[in-house]
Amino acid sequence: MTEEKGAPAANMVEQFVGEGLSDRLQFLLTESSFGTWDLDIKNGGVVIDDRWAQMLGYESTELQPMSFEKFASLVHPDDLERTQSLVMQQFAGAQEPFDNTLRMQHKDGTWRFIRSRGRVTRFDTHGEPLLLTGINEDITDQRQRDLELLVSRQQLESAQRIAGIGSWFLDLKSDQVTWSDELYRMQGLDPQESPPPAATHSQLFDAESWSNLTEALALTGSEGTPYELELRMERNGKFYGWMLARGEAVRDADGNIVGIQGVALDITERKQTESHLQQRAAIDSLTGLGNRALMTQRIEQALATAARSQTLMGSLMIDLDHFKVINDTLGHAVGDSVLCEVANRLNDTTRGTDAVFRLGGDEFVVLLPGIKSAVTMEEVATRILNAFRTPIVADGHEIATTVSIGGSISDGSQSVSEVLRDIDTAMYSAKQQGRNQYSLFDDRQQLVLVERLALETNMREAVAKGQFIVYYQPIWNLYSNKVVGAEALLRWGQENGEILETRQFITVAEETGLMRELGAFSLREACRAGVTMVAHGLQQVHVNISSSQLMDSTFLDQLDSALADSGLEPTSLCLEVTESTLLRDLSIIRSNIFGIGDRGVHLALDDFGTGYAALSHLNDLPIDVLKLDRSVVRTAVRTNSDARVLTASLVLARALELTFIAEGIESEDQVRRLQELGCEIGQGQFLGAPVSAEEFLKLLS
Repeated sequence: MTEEKGAPAANMVEQFVGEGLSDRLQFLLTESSFGTWDLDIKNGGVVIDDRWAQMLGYESTELQPMSFEKFASLVHPDDLERTQSLVMQQFAGAQEPFDNTLRMQHKDGTWRFIRSRGRVTRFDTHGEPLLLTGINEDITDQRQRDLELLVSRQQLESAQRIAGIGSWFLDLKSDQVTWSDELYRMQGLDPQESPPPAATHSQLFDAESWSNLTEALALTGSEGTPYELELRMERNGKFYGWMLARGEAVRDADGNIVGIQGVALDITERKQTESHLQQRAAIDSLTGLGNRALMTQRIEQALATAARSQTLMGSLMIDLDHFKVINDTLGHAVGDSVLCEVANRLNDTTRGTDAVFRLGGDEFVVLLPGIKSAVTMEEVATRILNAFRTPIVADGHEIATTVSIGGSISDGSQSVSEVLRDIDTAMYSAKQQGRNQYSLFDDRQQLVLVERLALETNMREAVAKGQFIVYYQPIWNLYSNKVVGAEALLRWGQENGEILETRQFITVAEETGLMRELGAFSLREACRAGVTMVAHGLQQVHVNISSSQLMDSTFLDQLDSALADSGLEPTSLCLEVTESTLLRDLSIIRSNIFGIGDRGVHLALDDFGTGYAALSHLNDLPIDVLKLDRSVVRTAVRTNSDARVLTASLVLARALELTFIAEGIESEDQVRRLQELGCEIGQGQFLGAPVSAEEFLKLLS
């Protein structure tokens, strides 16, 4: 019974639907953007609705009667053939409706993009098509949006390709990743392939990079923390390049994290540049050795290794002796060539496990990691010393140079600064002992260094306060017992009344550059006091000139000024230079020496007989006086064989018509022996100690 009541109701609904079908369709079409058309296949007539005509800017009456020919006249020529083909396929019995996008001309002359879909909807009794029905939709705006989107995407892809930037998105639920084409290229993969799941990305990076990335992704996925990482890419375990990856969380409308998006930048070239710059920053540009920065890093590593493995680390500081002279006289270009050759010799003489660095200027450091004792370090130091027995040839100059070496051993407990302090102290000790040797650091050297620094500080203060004075030691005629000359000797008057002799501070004065200033002061004072002494019967005043003064291009100007200001006659002045100074044989020194002679000032060769100078200097240079070294005088009184050097020197002086002076006379026996050998002039503590100018004038009177 229920079924009987329900059946009429269902039939009624079907009837209502059937009767109202055209109204319903009309409503749907009116409210949509579609226009309808029907093509009578037999006679070619076309029926369009108002919406169809409005798409092209017409009223439907303007296009009526419509025919397929008129329709074709509105279609863009490039789209007509395809459109006709699709229609003919429908006539031929195509099973599926056609879907065609074509351009049709608007009333205003512009072209509109129309999406046209249709199919045969009515057949005759023989199955022949009678009516083709379809709808048109204006998709011009949508097409423009699609085009803009396409252009925008292409521009983005182009920009990413040019900039080397790729983009990506990770769906946390599916673990699926979407990559841009540039990211594929960056990873060396084919854009036509699907990107590997995030879980397999470990194949794309080295172990450390992958560990950092997974940790960052987990933190971003759970807490939304953005990240930025530099990742090392690999292919089959081999380095492929560097990537800078940035990522941030993507949230849904409720704020839940649903994914991670980010960009990746190919920074391979930048990292290579950075690596190159770091290498350059760690390399001395002149010698190619490691510089101070790299040295500090390597010493730190060696100290850590020594502490960890309970081994020893050795280090050497090598300093060229008198390198400043080379720069000042031969120029910096020659000096640079010398430094490069020093670097080569150090590399050739050290072990394969050692490292050589240029600390700066003419100082070098050799690091000897993993040594067992100081013996190894001493062996290396000895090889280095021997390597410099051969002169260096630079720019046509043959330069004899030596090095002073300081060494220290560390068990890893020291700092880098302490290591450098110790080897510098030991190197200074080597210089103090005469240069061209090796010294191993001990605590006593540190004490000496502290005392030296205190001496340098006090000396600079003394110069500023005018505490330096000049004393004069008499030079006697051993036969007439008369004072014929005076040697000016620099003294340092302490505030406590103590007087320091030159030997107590001259080394520091030379090394700090104070000797030029002190030497100029001594020359001025001696000339000033010499005028009065000469007026009291003195023949000459002698002044010691250091090698640093002779290497000063302004020395002759200082000499002219001292003579002019004092009024002392040039012939009443004798300048003393040591044999070792002449060994330099440098252009500025020779120029100044000849300048001294040109002015009529006498020149004395001091410390003669110590075996340094070649006899050729006596002919080559304008030397007037030979001063025999005290060591020869001391031995001359022993036997006839010991007196041979003195006798030969006397014969040489007479042959060359040079004045001969024996210095360092300390006893009456020495005076008597010198008289027996025919030495006329001498000086020394026995004959008279250095005194002030006032005391010396009393001696003369």
